Amino acid sequence: MPPFQDIFNDISGTQNYGESARLLHYLGNVFTNSSNKIKLNDAIAAKAFAINELKRLLTVIPQVSNYKQKDEIFGYEDALLHVYTAATKIKGAEVANEEADIIKQVVQKVANETKLESSVEQLMKSEKIEKSQVEAILNNLKTVKDEYQRGKLFSLLLEGKTGFEKFSQEAKQTLAEYTDCELNRIIKLNGKDGDATAAMEFAVDVCKYYADEKLLKTVLNILQIPVSSVRYYAVETLLKFKKDLPADIIDELAQDLSYAELTYGTFLKYGKEELFPQKFATEEYLAKSDLVHWLIYPTELGKAPYAIELLGDITVKKEKFYIFKYKSDSQNLTDDLKDEWLIGWSSNEGGTFSNFDLLSVFEKKTLKKTLKNIAKKLLK
Repeated sequence: MPPFQDIFNDISGTQNYGESARLLHYLGNVFTNSSNKIKLNDAIAAKAFAINELKRLLTVIPQVSNYKQKDEIFGYEDALLHVYTAATKIKGAEVANEEADIIKQVVQKVANETKLESSVEQLMKSEKIEKSQVEAILNNLKTVKDEYQRGKLFSLLLEGKTGFEKFSQEAKQTLAEYTDCELNRIIKLNGKDGDATAAMEFAVDVCKYYADEKLLKTVLNILQIPVSSVRYYAVETLLKFKKDLPADIIDELAQDLSYAELTYGTFLKYGKEELFPQKFATEEYLAKSDLVHWLIYPTELGKAPYAIELLGDITVKKEKFYIFKYKSDSQNLTDDLKDEWLIGWSSNEGGTFSNFDLLSVFEKKTLKKTLKNIAKKLLK
């Protein structure tokens, strides 16, 4: 059996498209970077797997009504094409006509579903972006009911943020008016739709490139919504436009370990660090916040640990690390790791990480020796 076959067997028929896509992109890179070492039977197995999965998606995509799930499927489709293309670089595993036909069908089906993505991409490629071009995209969104799909506009604009210098003033004004209406519409949903709240994050972030005074007033009102992820981006937009911020909101963001370090960094970026509560501006607290924010990523714990304490700090190769122990009941952890003290760290140079190592494995008779053991084994 080809060495990669077990992996392909495990992924076949997957419903976990996001995680499978990440794994396939990794495998595709392995094939690409090691093409002279990949055996023909591995390449043929990879091609067969990719084509069978692409063929399956032809049936799956029309059956999915939720655009968020479709978006994950589109990412999976892209990863499958990556693996297939990499495999065909191996001599003897070239593209077959029937395979090319299946690929063409899938690519066309995805293209039909992702017209918004394509239109924004084309917009950002224009040498000059006028009001009429923006209006054409916004008009197509009027009939879209799916909140995730509507919100894609803002995330796509954020991806192409370097293109805002090409927007005419009228184009920016049109976009600002639309964003203001969308934000006020989402506010009225009162947090009942998670996809709409996520769209708000992208909107208040990207609007810093085109906001007018009316839109900035709406962003200021959004600070009253007790969602740190939204407040954080609203704060940066308001700082960029030199607007005053409520001290109580800043204090609440500083108290949230998930966003404190990021918030402090934003104030530092705009030369307003004196507005950040000094009691939360310590190296230890910001290091803890940095680690917590890293841990909440979906690929890590997916949530903040319910307990976290500083073990101590140690310097390795002139870099200072703050070592923490934490506990979590995250579903991303295996049963033997849940509710146990795990190790994580953050440095003043951005070296934040945790491999979910058990503290008990590294403990010595004294804390000093424990820290040295962690440094020796994990901070090489």
